[in-house]
Amino acid sequence: MSSFSICLRQFSLNKVKKNIFFYFFLYLIIFSLVACNGNEDFKEIDLSKTQKISISDKNLKNVDNNTIYVGFDLRWEPTEDVAFYMPLIKYLEAKTGFNYKIKVPRNYPDNIHMLGKGSIDISLMGTVSCLLSGSKYGSYPIVFGLNGQSQPYYKGAIIKKAGNKTINSLKDIKHKKFVFGNKYSTQGYLIPRKMLEDAGIYLKDLEYEFSDSHKDVVNKVVNGFADAGAIQDKLAFKMAEEGILDIVKLSKPFPSSTVCVSPYLSSAKKNIIKAALLEFNPKNGFKSDLWKFTEMENGFTDAENVRFGDLMSLINKYYNLK
Repeated sequence: MSSFSICLRQFSLNKVKKNIFFYFFLYLIIFSLVACNGNEDFKEIDLSKTQKISISDKNLKNVDNNTIYVGFDLRWEPTEDVAFYMPLIKYLEAKTGFNYKIKVPRNYPDNIHMLGKGSIDISLMGTVSCLLSGSKYGSYPIVFGLNGQSQPYYKGAIIKKAGNKTINSLKDIKHKKFVFGNKYSTQGYLIPRKMLEDAGIYLKDLEYEFSDSHKDVVNKVVNGFADAGAIQDKLAFKMAEEGILDIVKLSKPFPSSTVCVSPYLSSAKKNIIKAALLEFNPKNGFKSDLWKFTEMENGFTDAENVRFGDLMSLINKYYNLK
């Protein structure tokens, strides 16, 4: 039996505004979700301080030797993200013999800290999140996702509401309202910030804000709270195809999302999980209509095959790593 568990369900609030029992039930769901993440009150990373914690701190280690705790960066809605990754979880359970449980992070920093402190063992996360967790705690990537062309890269997208005639190029975004994804998102912040700077637009030239997920960026742009925004390419393509938004510009390719591991995960478990991920072939009996929306559409490649020098230079620049 799978021990995969998730404490989250999506509801339509508009239909039940007057139902007091619904709100009580929703409170219980939210309380359960918080319980899934533990009681740690994570703060955002002070990126000017990168002192690593001691691996000998036994209080942070998981005690269940057969359970692997999994986290992820928030990309779409949490329920959608979980639906994307559930088939992979099932595959890993069958392939490795471990039990897997997802812990839903509250935000990107939450995911970074949970991985570094050993509250989760592995995380499906962007390169920036993984490298920042590595800089502070010693986490590291074991595989990178392969896109639809079987390359370990993806792109960032700068988008506008469909039909917006005031923005035709990046230069038109200057002095406009702009929404980034999370500050620690590769596709939602680091890549698009570089794109804007290449077009001569700096943060001081924007009325900007950050968001918690790529889907939240779309909602703010579509509903008029921002003139333009930055999201991942997969979501941008889907929303553009549906006529919801237009893509102003795509970035050049950057290293894709990773499976990043905690410094507390044993080498034996890491090697078993890595081998299973490298053998993973979505085209071979893997049935999931949603998997194509992930950054691992065609499986994984060994992290040793990926070079991210350009990305690392941007991380050093934007996050002041020493």
